Amino acid sequence: MPLTIEQLPEGAAEVVDATIVELVSHGGIAIASSAAPTVATPLPVYHIGAEALVGRRGLAAATHVGWVATVRNGSEVMGSLELSPGPQSGAAPVRFGSFAQGPLHKGIAGAVDAAGTQAGRKQVRARLLRAPAVYLLALWLTDGDTDTLVPIAPAPAPLRAGEPMLAADALAALADAARQAIAGPRQRP
Repeated sequence: MPLTIEQLPEGAAEVVDATIVELVSHGGIAIASSAAPTVATPLPVYHIGAEALVGRRGLAAATHVGWVATVRNGSEVMGSLELSPGPQSGAAPVRFGSFAQGPLHKGIAGAVDAAGTQAGRKQVRARLLRAPAVYLLALWLTDGDTDTLVPIAPAPAPLRAGEPMLAADALAALADAARQAIAGPRQRP
């Protein structure tokens, strides 16, 4: 598959392995007795704030905040592990952040699988982009020249889940929603 993913810091694989062992041994993940859970290569996660959307600063304003890896039991997506950067000085470069289950995590796995198929022979780098103020989680694909976002369901209007869109257009389409999020809830008379 021509999707490429940025390298994890050294030692991160050990954190992932230890986390899976803990989750399975303490019942955090129920797995079939004949299968062992598999973990996809963690995708880097970037955050973009409402102010950056309103100011139309684009992806240059996105900051790296961690990694997300889907966990499967056979073909079934069990959920996602989130890894956070470790302390600037200390032992591990990453640490376990959280484990979550639900349709959003199946959507991440599905979006990555679809992107790998659609990329064809092109070399495409995959990341995740979060814009919490407007409820966006999207697969961020870049070939070095073009940045594309593929919203993961549920997608904020006017974006549509699973439909690739140029990143600049997608982020511009969310500027009004970001402006409303900054303003806060409207007061009723």
